[in-house]
Amino acid sequence: MENSAQKSTVPVRALHAPSSKGAKGTAEILKIIDNLKAAGHRIDLKLLSGVPNSEVIEAIKQCDFVIDQLYSDTPMAAFATEAATLGKVSVVGGYFSEDIRRYLPEHMIPPTLYVHPEKVHDAVEFLLSNPDKVDALSEKIKSFVTDYWSIDLIAERYLRLFNDDIPDEWWVDPYEIDYVGGCGLSEIQAARNVRDIIEAYGPSALGVDDKPRLLQKLIALSEKAD
Repeated sequence: MENSAQKSTVPVRALHAPSSKGAKGTAEILKIIDNLKAAGHRIDLKLLSGVPNSEVIEAIKQCDFVIDQLYSDTPMAAFATEAATLGKVSVVGGYFSEDIRRYLPEHMIPPTLYVHPEKVHDAVEFLLSNPDKVDALSEKIKSFVTDYWSIDLIAERYLRLFNDDIPDEWWVDPYEIDYVGGCGLSEIQAARNVRDIIEAYGPSALGVDDKPRLLQKLIALSEKAD
């Protein structure tokens, strides 16, 4: 994903509708918007919170793209999925974006702009600088939810589970998972939380003594706390 030097010449309408402003990183997202405006981009961000879902749906229809959240452990949670069904691409931040391809094949990953929290600015700027890409990305994400995530295909996959017809790519060994990024909070806050648990009760309180790789990653995370 490369940004061009082009600045948006007409106002671009973005939508952010957090269920929880703290968990979704709203304060940081607003800073990103202010920085983009200061750089010369014309972006009109609509912020909705604590309103009926019908109002959110109507706002999705009127926007050009969605800025979902900063700290997500999935590339397409509920709000981003609602946007996708209405043909709107979402920018989603999350530490798992750097690990997801270790666990899922490419065709299973929803084609949102799922990036590291520090790259959300660049992802939004990419959409502002490349308006021709917005429609293409929106069409791609809508095809994903209407085809790969269609009700019929989901039902077929459940039938395969019931019939013990499970493809190898569906399996994940829990002992191989060492992702510690979490969801709804910054890495530094997660590090502080883990550090406090270890200092108060010892590493065993993390409950993962049977998963040494994960335990070591959590200990390493705790050492990043200030």
